[in-house]
Amino acid sequence: MAEKGASQEDVLSNMLQYAAVAIAEGKSKRVVVDEFVQDGVPEDMAEQIVQQANSYKKSEFRKAGIRTLLIGVGFVVAGAVVTGITYSAASGGGTYVVTTGLFLVGAWNILKGLFRMAKG
Repeated sequence: MAEKGASQEDVLSNMLQYAAVAIAEGKSKRVVVDEFVQDGVPEDMAEQIVQQANSYKKSEFRKAGIRTLLIGVGFVVAGAVVTGITYSAASGGGTYVVTTGLFLVGAWNILKGLFRMAKG
């Protein structure tokens, strides 16, 4: 796992990155620890690396969830603004637009964001 000429910090960084990606892709923490142990890493150090990588993965999932949730809120607000403006313009008897597409896309993104936050 260690490359020739790589510093200890680089090796540790690569191990953390590998562990975070492996966990995000569905490998169990135990499997990742076992892989590191097979590569010669002491078990206690492997467990610490995997624990830190899992915390990093959770943090990134939460950040992505918040971002997706805010995008969803933006769609809902945009839909409400467009609907409100066209409704006001039509108050004298014209037609107006209800932006159901924006509302649906916004709701979907809000739900997806909440799921990602919860999964993180």
